[in-house]
Amino acid sequence: MLINYFVTAFLRYNNSFLLQKRSEEAKIAPGMWYGVGGHIESNEFQTPNVAILREIYEETGLDSNVIDSINLKYVALNYEDSIYINYIYFGSIKTNKVIANDEGDLTFVEIEEIKLKKFHPLISACLEHGINDNSNAIYTAILDVNGNTKFVEIRGEIDER
Repeated sequence: MLINYFVTAFLRYNNSFLLQKRSEEAKIAPGMWYGVGGHIESNEFQTPNVAILREIYEETGLDSNVIDSINLKYVALNYEDSIYINYIYFGSIKTNKVIANDEGDLTFVEIEEIKLKKFHPLISACLEHGINDNSNAIYTAILDVNGNTKFVEIRGEIDER
């Protein structure tokens, strides 16, 4: 059985989040909406915070100078054909100027429009929970066999950055 490690960032600019609509030809989540992110490289397993900054830069052209904050919010677990572990970060950025990539279309989506987009169920639940949870707590998010997401707080208020 394979274990796949990912990082995802939901970056806020004013009252919108930078989202990516994945290409219909994408291997993972074709045609669905996501934050920016990707696979954790083998040398990054113990430092997903390094992986997320790399992925943000690769997919958007945004470097750490325009990132106001970036904090780990969820360690999301899912089992489909293999195990997926996704470190999900929430942050804010100082600009809405991003560089297009070949992974999908980058779009700033107003918060009230997010619920109209099609996400993977676990990503959707984490995004909705993260928008409504103003704490700095870190949670485990688990998608159960019935398609429901369960959240368990694994660490209270912290400031990662």
